Amino acid sequence: MNGKSNTQVLIGGKIFTMSGNENEEYLQKIAAYLNRKIAEIDQESVGRRMSADTKELMIQINIADDLMKERELSAQMETDLKQVREELNMTRQELAALQTRYEELTRRKKH
Repeated sequence: MNGKSNTQVLIGGKIFTMSGNENEEYLQKIAAYLNRKIAEIDQESVGRRMSADTKELMIQINIADDLMKERELSAQMETDLKQVREELNMTRQELAALQTRYEELTRRKKH
């Protein structure tokens, strides 16, 4: 999307205006994610007894945990992709060698 957009979102029961280069749907997804994280803490019996500051910190920790897990998954997927590409290149080389060998045998058979 070109240019900044302003979108009103509901987070934790409060309306906020979010500004960004992303579209409204994306900003609403961010708000929904934050609301899920807030609800996770609120649903725990310990979470209901926490101070607002502690609850906020726990939400931040949970978001950081999600981020770290996604980064680890992304790194593993990059590693897996690199391995698959290497295997594909090896398979292509083997195929080329087999095609060359086949052509040689076909020529010999004709003579």
